[in-house]
Amino acid sequence: MGFAVPLAKWFRGPLREPVRKAVLGPVLAETGWFNEAYLRRLVDDHQSGVRDYSTPLWALLMFESFLRNVMGAQTATGARATAVAG
Repeated sequence: MGFAVPLAKWFRGPLREPVRKAVLGPVLAETGWFNEAYLRRLVDDHQSGVRDYSTPLWALLMFESFLRNVMGAQTATGARATAVAG
């Protein structure tokens, strides 16, 4: 039997700054694939309690981690070129 993970609470509490740094940081921004104002609103609205955006924030965290780790030490711009070319 599974269990619920309190992502919404964690993203407003102990993971508040790591979420903000990852989602609003340079890795996702440099891809050119995301509207930075929308990402900022997503993070701000979630962390202020306006709405629960833990699911899309989790997806963004995992994608940001993928770009950093799986694509190697490349910048996000380099990762984009590799992804498009590959």
